[in-house]
Amino acid sequence: MLHEINFTLLLPGSLAKMSNQYGEFFHLTWKENQKTKTRYIRLDEVRRVRQGIKAYQKAKSTIEEAAKKNLKKLLKDRKSK
Repeated sequence: MLHEINFTLLLPGSLAKMSNQYGEFFHLTWKENQKTKTRYIRLDEVRRVRQGIKAYQKAKSTIEEAAKKNLKKLLKDRKSK
């Protein structure tokens, strides 16, 4: 599972498409040390950033799933002793 994830691509946060009188642009927003950070993303970076966010979400859900299985097994093993 985790061996399928490209860790060099992982990016937390979300990508938002914005617009103003000059046109459309993108912002990446994430939390860091309990503070919200937002940075401009160039149009040529959008595809890579989207891939990184998707990879991060997949890695996070894979880790959470494994942790839940481990917890369930721990509690089951405890009851059988």
